[in-house]
Amino acid sequence: MLGACTACGDTVKYGEEAPTYVSDKEFYIGMWIGVPSSLKEYDEQGRLISNGAPMTEEDYDYHYKLISEAGFNYVEPGLNEFSEAYNMQVLKAAQKYNLHQYLNDVNINNLLLDTTQDEATVEEKLRAAAAKYMEYDSFAGLKIRDEPVFKEIAGYAQAKQRFDKVFGKDKIFYMNLLSSIAAPGALGSTYQEYIKEYVNQIGTDYVSYDHYPLKTDARGENYILEIFLDNMEQVKEAAPDKEIWTFLQSIQYSPNNRTLTSVADTTFQMYSFLAYGGAGIQWFCLWSPPAFSTTETFGESCIGRDGKPTEIYDYVKAANLEIRAFEDIYFNFDWQGVMTKIGTDNEEGGENACFNYLNYKVMSSHERIKSFKTQQDTLTGVFKDKEGRDGFMIVNYTEPSAGLKNKVELQFNDCTHALIVKKGKVQEVRAKNGKISFTMNAGEGYFVIPLK
Repeated sequence: MLGACTACGDTVKYGEEAPTYVSDKEFYIGMWIGVPSSLKEYDEQGRLISNGAPMTEEDYDYHYKLISEAGFNYVEPGLNEFSEAYNMQVLKAAQKYNLHQYLNDVNINNLLLDTTQDEATVEEKLRAAAAKYMEYDSFAGLKIRDEPVFKEIAGYAQAKQRFDKVFGKDKIFYMNLLSSIAAPGALGSTYQEYIKEYVNQIGTDYVSYDHYPLKTDARGENYILEIFLDNMEQVKEAAPDKEIWTFLQSIQYSPNNRTLTSVADTTFQMYSFLAYGGAGIQWFCLWSPPAFSTTETFGESCIGRDGKPTEIYDYVKAANLEIRAFEDIYFNFDWQGVMTKIGTDNEEGGENACFNYLNYKVMSSHERIKSFKTQQDTLTGVFKDKEGRDGFMIVNYTEPSAGLKNKVELQFNDCTHALIVKKGKVQEVRAKNGKISFTMNAGEGYFVIPLK
């Protein structure tokens, strides 16, 4: 973890002393599809040939080391991995690298939902089944349900109460919700009613959902899904007191989610989410799923089907480590809202369709900002620390594969210098007459703290 002034140097003295931030909180970074129990074999078209050889202890160690080095701290089980032997093996591997491991356990999940036995009997059986997992500090919690619809959520309320009683509230009762792409007819409610139902019935400390914004249209042109930010806004509005976790895209899949081609693709998604005060990112996926399912086709993600890291592993690792480098600073600030700015290069068009959906805590101006000029369309998250200092998460909100640079010119009121966090590193810069400027590459986000 990084204290804010460790990279500032000793010779820069302008006015207010630059603060040092420390936090015990760690950013949640997880994934979908962890390490499998065997290295499955596929043909050249990606079709499964055989389940392959079982993973050895050395294989698990190799892959959990990769996970740790890439900045993850929460690990999913492998696809359709439910056995006790597998669960014990991954707990052991995770423990070595100080990682938090989720498990699938059908027996425990069935007991959590059981309505045929009295509470004392259910609790006794749950404690017996849980004992072997609770011996491991690496045990994070249980995978409970992915993407329930509105009418299903209340059915997990008693399960959550039982879980907390047996496992304690430091273990995670893990449910992930649908994105706002789902139509009200499919959800069984409006999206905000859906989120509120989860908050009211289940009451976890977090709300997790998935949304994958990087698309390619029928002409082969890449674009950002227009409601990517709107989904963040709706969750933030419906659950203002909860941590927000999201799944982000690290894989190509049908019909039109594109392959990631650079670090900019991962950092664009990440910084956009941080601009909304997000507290947890989960990458879809770590391990590549089979190329074909009953309804979709998939490319490869961080770890290929052959068990080797891909270029996407490097892209995700770079994004994760940027978060890790400034989480001390980030978690000392509270989210206040967002600002949107149309860049001078886009003034003729005059709008960004992604911004048109936004209306919750959208600020047209800020008392600390005298003037704000950007070359490209820009999203800015507005924050404040406990001592009243302002912080601004400034994001180059352009399709990252286009490679557009964004020259930003800011003039602050009552400011002699500023801290700027770029790629996780802190710089202290002079603000002559309150002015600072910088040029952002595609996919970048800078956290700026103006100082008196």
